[in-house]
Amino acid sequence: MEAIIFIGIQSTGKSTFFQQRLFASHVRINLDMLKTRNRERILLAACLEAKQPFVSDNTNLTREARAHYISQAARQSRLRTADEGSIRRVYPAFDRGVA
Repeated sequence: MEAIIFIGIQSTGKSTFFQQRLFASHVRINLDMLKTRNRERILLAACLEAKQPFVSDNTNLTREARAHYISQAARQSRLRTADEGSIRRVYPAFDRGVA
């Protein structure tokens, strides 16, 4: 199971990157679509229970926002945490050839 957490301000290509690269393999968790944190929690729990790869497609600008997803995934799936080197950084704007 893979958990990907996008980080970035609005209009930086996070959703486009998801659509182009991850749509066929990952569930998209996005507050703009789900509208409430309760719906987000339900979808996140379902992904973790099913071991379904997912992407948090929110701004996630603070450590606290990211910690929510990391702690849930680590607790449910016994994933390695960032301290163990499991986080991979991807920069969509640079990947598309845009500086």
